[in-house]
Amino acid sequence: MLEQLLEAVAGESGFDLDTPFEELADEHQRLVLYGTGDRELRVNDRLIARFRGLVPSIEETSRLSSRFRKRVGRILRDLPCPTCNGGRVNAEAAAARFRGRTIVELCSEPLSETAAFFSSVELSEREHDLTGEILEEITRRLRLLDEVGLGYLTLNRSAPSLSGGESQRVRLAGQIGSGLTGVLYVLDEPTVGVHPSDNERMLQALKDLRDLGNTALVVEHDEQTLREADHLIDLGPGSGPDGGEVIASGTPNQVMRRKTSQTGQFLAGELQVPVPAERRPVSGPPRNGDPQEGWLSIIGARHHNLRNIDAHFPLGVLTCVTGPSGSGKTSLVNEILYPELAYHLHGAQDVGGPHRRILGLEQVDGVINIDQNPIGQTPRSSPVTYTGLFDLVRELYSMLPEAMVRGYGPERFSFNKKGGRCEACEGMGRRLVEMHFLPDVWVECEECGGRRYNAETCDIEYRGRSIADVLEMTAGEALEHFDRFPRIRHILQTMVDVGLGYLPLGQPAPMLSGGEAQRVKLARELAKPARGHTVYLLDEPTTGLHCADVLKLLEVLQRLVEAGNTVIVIEHNLDVMKVADWIIDLGPGGGDGGGEIVATGPPEDIAASERSTTGPFLRAALERSRREQPQWQAVSRPPARSDHRAALEALAEDTQRPWERDGRAWHLGPETPTGEPRQWEAGALETFIELAASALGLEDADWADRQYVRLYRDGEGDWVARARTDRQWDVRLQIRAPKGIFEQSRLEQALKLPTWDEIDDLPRYGKRPRVRINTRSRDYDLITVWGFFEHEICSQAFRQMVERALQPEPVAVVAE
Repeated sequence: MLEQLLEAVAGESGFDLDTPFEELADEHQRLVLYGTGDRELRVNDRLIARFRGLVPSIEETSRLSSRFRKRVGRILRDLPCPTCNGGRVNAEAAAARFRGRTIVELCSEPLSETAAFFSSVELSEREHDLTGEILEEITRRLRLLDEVGLGYLTLNRSAPSLSGGESQRVRLAGQIGSGLTGVLYVLDEPTVGVHPSDNERMLQALKDLRDLGNTALVVEHDEQTLREADHLIDLGPGSGPDGGEVIASGTPNQVMRRKTSQTGQFLAGELQVPVPAERRPVSGPPRNGDPQEGWLSIIGARHHNLRNIDAHFPLGVLTCVTGPSGSGKTSLVNEILYPELAYHLHGAQDVGGPHRRILGLEQVDGVINIDQNPIGQTPRSSPVTYTGLFDLVRELYSMLPEAMVRGYGPERFSFNKKGGRCEACEGMGRRLVEMHFLPDVWVECEECGGRRYNAETCDIEYRGRSIADVLEMTAGEALEHFDRFPRIRHILQTMVDVGLGYLPLGQPAPMLSGGEAQRVKLARELAKPARGHTVYLLDEPTTGLHCADVLKLLEVLQRLVEAGNTVIVIEHNLDVMKVADWIIDLGPGGGDGGGEIVATGPPEDIAASERSTTGPFLRAALERSRREQPQWQAVSRPPARSDHRAALEALAEDTQRPWERDGRAWHLGPETPTGEPRQWEAGALETFIELAASALGLEDADWADRQYVRLYRDGEGDWVARARTDRQWDVRLQIRAPKGIFEQSRLEQALKLPTWDEIDDLPRYGKRPRVRINTRSRDYDLITVWGFFEHEICSQAFRQMVERALQPEPVAVVAE
């Protein structure tokens, strides 16, 4: 029916359904998508109908059917509004013109062209009196945005689509345009996401701020920024507990003379990332859009500003995607390659941006995108929980002698569960204070002092440190503290390897920077068993890293490649570019001036390219770098679970557990092992054990278990009667009886146990019988009784049931 409707629309409107949709005229595309309105169409001899369009039909069906909505979610795209064509203003506003240009046209052009237009405007005397100051301000602000390297952006570009570096440069241009003086500006890594070619503009903007009479305080690792600074303050000598001292202070030349300063050694060229003497071999890329073994290819990429390009990624090597800001790197890798790989390999819902096809998928087993999104949205999420390390640490603390004596399990050391956490702050370590007319404020919990746990839990210590102390340790400190436990040591070592040795394990996720979050994710992936044939995607992983830490990160990335994986990195850092096996350089500019592949090949080929904006900077970096052949380590395999378990059990070899020590008192105590008050009568358990022991000819039962009290026949290894005692509302009594000697209905009649509903003043409900016979077992019938009162177990009927179930010779029927 839909095909017949579309044929009727095409026939009446004058277009052919065999024409590719992208080649149809705009009005014909609009008819297919949004329908013919109230116009009726003759579909066939018997049917006249209105065609509503695909978009309204999909929208309505999506609202009515969640299943349909899930199916179509992966193919939906944002389209320009059909009324304003994406201009955002109504027809009256769009009709107004200034020197023949509408506001929609000016906002959709690159900033550089918009700035040139306003600069060329000549005003009459009357126009100057009315709008002269406004025009001058518009021209000045547009010029400032262009000067900081944002001339390729448009005024109607949405803020969420800007990169971090673009957003920071917009704010910087706004501050320069304000004309303020005597202001202290603090910038945290303004070069993040900025190509080396744009650094000069960024630095010039900072100098302009300085020349206006302001002070610019910049936290930065970029070499070019450090060399241009008037004064450097270098902190160290290491990170975390090993830092916090001023190692050097003065001009760049003065800092370079300090041998104890890693930054000084970096500027002097003594500390550097060496260039591999020999790179991994890469065969020639595919040609004419044909598939080729060892290559992953995107054919016809045209998302955002990409100009129908073919991008070929070699497999099994380290590839770096470079180019000026806005040249299309994110569009190509994060918005086409990753969604398509995730969709085809892992069944993800999203698909990549517009492109024709991807070749080489059969050569890849998986894809992992290690982005800079937060690892969690609440303070309860932290590196120690995200990496799975905390589960192992809690298990360790539960195996400590003192924890066993007190009966503490791993759940006792969770700050998300009742029992061990501080209930005043519910394990947050902080409490929210509502300020009514002011923003709410988080303050340290007065009860636990920010430690998250109650005093009893903090009494349990390993090497003098409690579980609360572990959350305050850095990864480097914890690596030394837990060196005896292989699996814990393995995860911590990966965190140190990616440059996170300074990071506190309990650092709340919202307080991590984007680069730190990305490296935590990378550490978690490294801690997993080696996979091989996996594509790892990273977007500027060197964010926030000193040159010394970049060395560590590159070691980790090369280890992934050595394990048979493919690593694709979007990066502006020249140290990463120069060690890559292959580079795909986009450009030559940003926005409308980008979207092309200007050069591909090893770094030496990019450095020699005359079209590449990256080339001159990479050439200089290669010339001043020494060459050596590094020996990359293989990705280490996670230790066996048995090795880790053996290390844990060694903690408690000579420790007697409380249920082993206390026996009967443990099971008959007033509380369950989880700390809840027992509601059932202890006499019910004691009477059952006495009856069963008497029937079996035993003196007593085995009480040395955390949950069960068991009884065995002489010479047999399996229990024949047991009681589960860790439940709050009942003691569960079970007997393995010979098959066929009891019937469910007769046993219910004989025992006369009331249901939970029939017991007065008991906040527990249920209509099912409290005795049940399970006949599915092969060798016996399992009788289960939910015990509560002692007098129920002391009855004559219950005594007879136990004796007949446990007597040596089975009988045929149960006594009435």
